[in-house]
Amino acid sequence: MIINTIKNILFICLALLLSNPADGQIQTMGVDIYDKENTSDGYVFFSPGSYTDAYLIDNCGFLVNSWDRANRPGLSGYLTESGLMLRTNKVNNPEYGQASTGGNLELVDWDNNTVWSSDFNEFEYIQHHDARLLPNGNIIYIGWERISPQQQLAYGRRSNDISSPYLWGEFIQEIKPIGSSNYEVVWEWHLQDHFVQDFDSSLPNYSTVKDEIGKVDINYYGPGAWDDDDWWHCNALDYNPSLDHILVNSRNINELWIIDHSTSTQEATGTTGGNSNKGGELLYRWGNPQTYDSGNSSNLRMYGSHGHYWIPEGMPNAGKIMYFNNGDDRPQGYYSTVEMIDPQFSGGEYLKNSNNFYFPLEPEVVYKAPNPLSFVSTYLSNAQQLANGHVFINEGENGRLFEIDNNDNIVWQYKSPVDFSGPNTQGNFISWNSIFRAYKYPPDYPAFEDVDLTPGELIEGDSQFNKCQEVATNDENILEGIELRYDLSSSILTIDNKLGETLNLQIFSIDGKSVKNETLPGKTIDVNLSNLESGVYAIVISTSNGGKSMTKKVVRF
Repeated sequence: MIINTIKNILFICLALLLSNPADGQIQTMGVDIYDKENTSDGYVFFSPGSYTDAYLIDNCGFLVNSWDRANRPGLSGYLTESGLMLRTNKVNNPEYGQASTGGNLELVDWDNNTVWSSDFNEFEYIQHHDARLLPNGNIIYIGWERISPQQQLAYGRRSNDISSPYLWGEFIQEIKPIGSSNYEVVWEWHLQDHFVQDFDSSLPNYSTVKDEIGKVDINYYGPGAWDDDDWWHCNALDYNPSLDHILVNSRNINELWIIDHSTSTQEATGTTGGNSNKGGELLYRWGNPQTYDSGNSSNLRMYGSHGHYWIPEGMPNAGKIMYFNNGDDRPQGYYSTVEMIDPQFSGGEYLKNSNNFYFPLEPEVVYKAPNPLSFVSTYLSNAQQLANGHVFINEGENGRLFEIDNNDNIVWQYKSPVDFSGPNTQGNFISWNSIFRAYKYPPDYPAFEDVDLTPGELIEGDSQFNKCQEVATNDENILEGIELRYDLSSSILTIDNKLGETLNLQIFSIDGKSVKNETLPGKTIDVNLSNLESGVYAIVISTSNGGKSMTKKVVRF
């Protein structure tokens, strides 16, 4: 009976391979892991970088809401507690030619109505990457501003480094939305007010760089910089209401900065004022002490990182800063990790050691894949602390979203079906489905009050792989007490053996060839299928006496 069943399965698999992949007969996207008992309840929000729409899905992958916008994000978007989506947009004719430019900020309600929208796209400056809604209803955003060659020389930049007409300085601006499209600038901070250099002693900002830890060396060219314009490339912005501090991350020099938001705009240009009495100088910097002429390359701890944010009060690890360490030029190998740091703030300042290294000296690794080189996102990405201790991770370059439990087990996983053309049909192989940021919100998140959360269709259309249905078994023999789960990304087949008895595992290729035949102990185990060539395989689990069996089709890419 088992042999006949295998033949039937192989025949079906062959038919699937010969059919049109667009018919959705092979799972290439959507939810492919869902441990219902352990996955945290909630809804996942993502705004694909390659398409105009934003989406909210449930744990099964069904669409709960979507926002059809006119432009692609540039690049951030998230749901605020008020129920409005704060989203950055790419304007049609950006003044700055860079993939991370935005140029527009908008607030959008649940029904896709634009509540407020305004452009921040001029020759002198442009919004890019990230923005945050403050508790007072104002918005802070990151911008680039042009620094002319004459200004660069006045700041002490080495003249032979000036090969581009403009240097892109970073700034943060706080604006108060007014009406449907206007705003008032209520506060701002500019990096160029805090340059230091040890090149030209005739200039007022000349000093010993390591003694000016609150300033940024205009002549430090970071390991992540790739042109003569965008030296710093800040990509993450967050606000800590209890400290009134702003966090901003510089990918290109591999540093995280914290500045004092309690200053006035005038105080933010100088070195005094605000609760810290340090004006707009950096209160804290972490990741690469070489930037202020301390330490060496062995002290580098950030590698092209993204998504830095303060874990909010009431959550596990509250007050720590979590980020996605992409792994650019990591000495141990090019792989990504999720990490946390816990800055030590005491007596009104952030603490550091005698070598001018801010604490902590080492990050806490939150997630590192069992095979590190299998987890790589060279850009984008973020991670989020969940209330139950789990962590939600966006492997942004690959459009892969997943949740890990406290033991680093993947309990939920989703591959975005959205690329430049929009949603794709299940069965197609997708690329360019990158996601800058993604977030998971609990069912009691304030944004969900008084809105319809009834799930609709899957974005990818085909529901035959819906993880909210029971695990498929063959019709002839059902082996109760056994569940099979296959992790497409890691090629791990999990056999959840609740029978407690010895089983037999057989794996057959599409041509009927047996590629694995072994006895399994009476417990839950993981079987690594990464050594199998790409193709479709039939997994057959049977009791030792051959009385009952179950089957599952898996695909190796």
